[in-house]
Amino acid sequence: MNSITKIIGSIEEQKSDLSGRIKIHRFKLNDNYITDHDEIKNQFPPEGFVFAPKFFEKYDIELNTLIEFSINPFPSIPKMGQKLDTTLMDVSKECRNVGHKIYSVKANILLNSNSIDQKFLKNYISNEKNHFYIHSKGYLYGPFKYSNNEIIPKIGKEVFKYESDNLQLFETGENIFILNEPTNPICKIDCMTIPQLTDWFKQQIKNININIDYSLLKRSFESQELNELDEARIKRAFTQIDQLQLSQENLNLLINSSEILKIELDKIITKYNLEIKEEILLKVNNEKQEILKEITINKNILNSIKEQVEKSKDENLNLIKEQEYINQNKERFYNDLKILSPVFENFNTNNNLAFSSFEIQEYINECKNYDDLNHYLHYLVQNINNTDENTNYEKYIKAVVYQLKYHKAFISNNISLIKQIAKATNNSRILIQQVEPDWIKFENFFHNGLNQICKYSIENPEVIHFLILEDINMSSIECYGKPILDIINGVRNKLPNNNINWPNNLWLFGIPIERTEKSDFGLPLLESTYKNWGAFPEELENISIEIDNTSLLLNISEINNHSTFTSNYISHYFEI
Repeated sequence: MNSITKIIGSIEEQKSDLSGRIKIHRFKLNDNYITDHDEIKNQFPPEGFVFAPKFFEKYDIELNTLIEFSINPFPSIPKMGQKLDTTLMDVSKECRNVGHKIYSVKANILLNSNSIDQKFLKNYISNEKNHFYIHSKGYLYGPFKYSNNEIIPKIGKEVFKYESDNLQLFETGENIFILNEPTNPICKIDCMTIPQLTDWFKQQIKNININIDYSLLKRSFESQELNELDEARIKRAFTQIDQLQLSQENLNLLINSSEILKIELDKIITKYNLEIKEEILLKVNNEKQEILKEITINKNILNSIKEQVEKSKDENLNLIKEQEYINQNKERFYNDLKILSPVFENFNTNNNLAFSSFEIQEYINECKNYDDLNHYLHYLVQNINNTDENTNYEKYIKAVVYQLKYHKAFISNNISLIKQIAKATNNSRILIQQVEPDWIKFENFFHNGLNQICKYSIENPEVIHFLILEDINMSSIECYGKPILDIINGVRNKLPNNNINWPNNLWLFGIPIERTEKSDFGLPLLESTYKNWGAFPEELENISIEIDNTSLLLNISEINNHSTFTSNYISHYFEI
């Protein structure tokens, strides 16, 4: 496929991951342009489409538009039985819109044989960004553009008329395009706006004797040697003379030149006075709507600024509260350090690292899959033991599982629930490790379960892995878990020591020591530390689920590929 260039296609589908599918319309092969559908399918199997990974993340291009792009020289090989597109778009190279849109108007758009009803076109076309053409009654007219709520020629005051029989059209969705500008026009077609026609008509009046009556005025124009466009404009001027904004001087000259013309003008003014008023009122209303839109946009901007100010106030207030808490408890912190200092003085890293206190539990069985994620969730809810009729447990169980897609670390007070969620998958491995009070370095965490569960996760990418960290606040996670916090907050990309990314099939669950009014054992949780963590709702703190040996398996793709977004309940752990 190295000889394939100049590929023209239309972006037909948008996937949930912002990828797309492109339908091929034409390409160049060995200096020949190919448009035959069977040959396209042969070169781009199986259906004549190209897959574009992350297309809508890379390019600002709308669906159902015509584009020119490049392909990856290395084809994608689908798995046995799959009917996927084997050709990939090269998203590292330029992709651009091509072609010109054609609007089809069944009604007659002409005022006469050489003039377009420019005002009538606004009923069919609005807000078109690029220049375009119009197909009507077997002919193509253009090019046009949309400017200031008017359909006007792309350049000048006229457009061209073309035969439409031999045009090569490209259809995508409900849109029709031509790839190149048409050639060999039949003739030019007048497309002046009313103000432009007024100015033109004034100039024509200056070229003739003004002191004649209305019938002589018409004959004077008819006697001049005019081209087809000017003749069409004269006809428009006389059919819309009541709307021509002539100067007071010229208007008086016309009226005084003929009693007949005066009578005719009076009739026209009376007949069309209401229509003129409505047209002016419409223009005023349109301007009013634009002003109201600007006001609404400015209000939204102002509200957004107010929200940001309020958010900043809340954050500052939280920081003040945390500072007050530290000041109030600094004596206790000092005493804690005095108690721990002998431990640190006698601390031997090698001896500590040689002893492992974690436990691994496996729930891995070969069985058929759940129908989908909802099937798995339904099974969990059915096995809840102690229930409160006033609590929607199904809502909160779903909230926990749905959050797994969006967060890799969670706070929970229910370790039993975490284990049962894992057990019900028949496809999970759990590592349980408690935090020790002498954990002050990342290596304490790394060599006590973290490194082991990371290796398991990488070696078994289809298996779900949970790392349960008991007593997470027995020591400062801001010390022993700093690299993990950095990964969660997007500061780091890889873990120290083993230099790997956080595995996609691994989740961390922190179980804090509960602090009460009578017992403040354990360090306080700082809200800023856990701002990007997920959390179990407090309604699930005391429930239990008993899972029998189910014969169904949950594939990890069901967790990572669903499209349901749910609330984060982290605020429950910091409410005062």
